[in-house]
Formats: sequence, C-alpha cells, structure tokens
Amino acid sequence: MKILFVYLNINYGTPYAFDFHFGVASISALLKSHNHNVLGMVYGNRTNINELLGKIEYFEPNIVAFSITTPQFSIAKEIMQKVKKNFSAPIIVAGGAHPTLCPEEVIKEDSVDIICIGEGEFPMLELAELMKQSKDCTHIKNLWLKNGQTVIRNDLRPLMQNLDSLPFLSRRIFNNEKTIAGFIMVSRGCPYSCAYCCNHALREIYRGCGKYVRFRSIDNVIAEMKQLMKEYNITSLYFHDDILPLSMDWINNLCKIYKDEISLPFDCHVRPDLASKKLFEMLKDAGCQRVYMGIEHGDDYIRKTIMNRNISRDEIVAAFRHAKDAGLETYAYNLIGLPEENLDTIRATIRLNRIVNPTGTQATIFYPFPGTCLYKYCSEKNILPEKWGTNIFDDTIIELRMLTRRQVKHYQRMFSFYVYCKINPIKAILQLPEDNVIKKFFIFLLGVASFLRIKSFLKYAGLSLLKHMAWMSRKGKFL
Repeated sequence: MKILFVYLNINYGTPYAFDFHFGVASISALLKSHNHNVLGMVYGNRTNINELLGKIEYFEPNIVAFSITTPQFSIAKEIMQKVKKNFSAPIIVAGGAHPTLCPEEVIKEDSVDIICIGEGEFPMLELAELMKQSKDCTHIKNLWLKNGQTVIRNDLRPLMQNLDSLPFLSRRIFNNEKTIAGFIMVSRGCPYSCAYCCNHALREIYRGCGKYVRFRSIDNVIAEMKQLMKEYNITSLYFHDDILPLSMDWINNLCKIYKDEISLPFDCHVRPDLASKKLFEMLKDAGCQRVYMGIEHGDDYIRKTIMNRNISRDEIVAAFRHAKDAGLETYAYNLIGLPEENLDTIRATIRLNRIVNPTGTQATIFYPFPGTCLYKYCSEKNILPEKWGTNIFDDTIIELRMLTRRQVKHYQRMFSFYVYCKINPIKAILQLPEDNVIKKFFIFLLGVASFLRIKSFLKYAGLSLLKHMAWMSRKGKFL
C-alpha cells in the first residue's frame, strides 16, 4: 500500500520549531518494515496547495494521513477539503493531538474518512494490511470510521508497553534527516498534571489501557544512537522527551553506559523540582552541555493555582543554581497571557528569569488546548475565542480582563530583552526581534567596532541604546 503522511507546520516558523514529527516518523518506520510504500511531506508556511496535490497525483497513495494539532485544525480542514475535491481515490485519515482530544469535531468533517485516536503505529499498520487484502477495516481499535452515514467508534487498544518492539524512526521521511539526525526520544508520557498541558487529558482517555509513562530499554536507546553516529555522523544529541530524568535509576544507568559507548555532547529537559546537584553533576559527567527547564511563571498564585504547577520559587532558583555550578548551560521556558494575567505578573516572570539568569530564555503565549483544565477554566469564564489562532508565539486568542492583546504580543516579542537588559546590555539588544531597528543598528555598530578593534565602544554603544529604549518605553513608544 502507498501512504502519504502530511505534517502540518504552518505558522510555527519560529526558532523553536523544526520540520519533523516523531509520531509520523515512528508510524512510517513500522509501515516500511512491513513493505508498505511511505512518503512524507511537511506542509509549511511557504507550501502551496498545488504542491500537495501534485505529490498526490504523482505518488497515487491509497491513504493520505494528516497529523493535526488544535492550532492547525482550521487550516487542515481547508487542505483536506481540497484534497477530497480533487481526488476520490485516497482515504483521508486524521490523527494527532486534536483528533485524539476532539474526535467528534474532526470525524464530522465531510473530507475526513477515518480518525486515529492515540498511538497510531499498529492501528495504521492494521489498516494498511487489511486494505491491501481488501478485507473489512471497520473493527480496528483506535480508529473511528465512516460507513455511509454511520460512524463506527472503535475502542482504544492497550498502550504499547514494550517500546523496544518498534523499529527506529524513519528519519528520511521528510527529506531533512541531516537537520534532525541528532534528535531522539526515549520515553512516552508524562506523570504530571499541569493545567495548560494535555497530558492529564490523555491519561484520562487511556485510563485502564496500561501504564502511561514508559521508557525504552537503555540497550535499545544506545543501539539507535550508534546507528545515528554511523549513518549521519552526528556530533551531538538532543533528547526531545518532556522530562528525561523521571527515573533516577534509569538515568543513572544511561549516563554510565552513554559516557563509555557514545560520549557525545547532549541537551535534555529537566523539571526543576526533580533537579539536584547530584543529578546535574552526573549529566555533566556523561556529556550534557545544556538543560532546558520550565520556569513557566514568576507569580506564585498563577504558577501554582492557575497552572497547577506545584514547583516553588526556591526550587526553581536552586535548580538553575545547581545546573550552573555543575558547568551546564541553562534554557528557561516561560508562559504569558494566562487567565488572571496582568502587567505585574508578567513583570514577576521577567524578574524571576533575571534572578536565575539562564543562558537563554523564551516566552510563549498561552493557548487553551481542548481537554486541558485551563480550557475548561476559560470556557467557564467565557473567554474562549470564536475563531482559533494558529500560532503560540505571535498573538493571544483569549480575552484577558487586565491586558490588551497588544500588551501580550509586546511582552512576548520583548521578553528576552527585558530579562537581560539589566544583566548584560549587549546580550539584551541581540535578543530583540530580527525586525527591530535598534537591533539592526547595533549589529552594524558591532561590525564597526570589530573592524576597529574597540571593545569599550561596544559596551558604551549598548548602554546608550538601552537608555534610549528606556526613554522610549516611558514615553509609551513600545506599548
């Protein structure tokens, strides 16, 4: 069978996104291991619908499968409608986070034939095998299918407990294997219940279907790393798991073997309340160069009550301190534009970032994903949008009582600048958005100073520009 996977990456064109989807690559690998013909396509900001239609006409797939998140759904509907209008042959399957959390909304679309809820490897394999044999497909667990005017809603199958049984990712599916060769995932699931994240909703969907948090064996992980080193000549690794050190025994054993058999620099994600001096020293000794941690918010009420992120301010500060003491770079994640947000709470988040002084930092704008506790909160407060946005970096989609959309957008764009402006003037200016005139002028000055070898000029220029920006801010030029 021929299967075309379409990964929608529209309006996620930020420094923090990349054109690769682990789920699609895993499903593709399993299908290929059973001799199915699989092709992938990233549908991004610069993609024209005719490119997709042309690929379908050339490839003649039996199935066109879309991986869809909530911010992408409105665009996905338009694309799937055009595919259905131009081609009658391919069956359209919608999978991913949004069909899993909002199956009724997705299956009612005329252009959608099947939706895949939850893990898609074996449901998609079973679908392809049965279609190949022209057999009945209506009983496949995890799939909802249309049979005339009737929707057949199959139950979920148990979660895969043995992740080692899956083949390694098909990294060539999107023709960008060199870009993502060093990215790896060693686990599935998260045990925490942050109110803005869909993990607690997914755990509820899978209640009674087996253990939700699962890790691959260390031997299996090391084997994939060795394959990456051999095939792609990678020079570093990035663990894409939500939290790598969930199990101290597992991470301790991994670090020992990794240091002896892999010994490449790597980055990973750590939750601040799981961090310790011992952990970071162990990661550093194994080759870790940078840890990513979620500050998320500087206001205790919003962080603990609104976000249900039960991590104290002291734990956050200690985690970053321990990481730096171990010689690790740090990167901080933050979220702004939440319900009950105001200027003081945003500034509290900026101040907490200044205290921990991470190597890098970013702020995204809150998005009420369906199934999350904060989605329900926003619904009860009647602040959900009529039209859903497609980007978590550029705009807010909820109606805030104490902040305007312009203010939220401004603080997201200028967040890193405000964090570093009192710590490192030059770094602060370099954190400004690419289209900022002051940043462009300062880069020009950097070139001049470098040519003339005048280091003191850089500091003077940076301080002068900061003073000018402070004056503009007081005059309301930025807001």
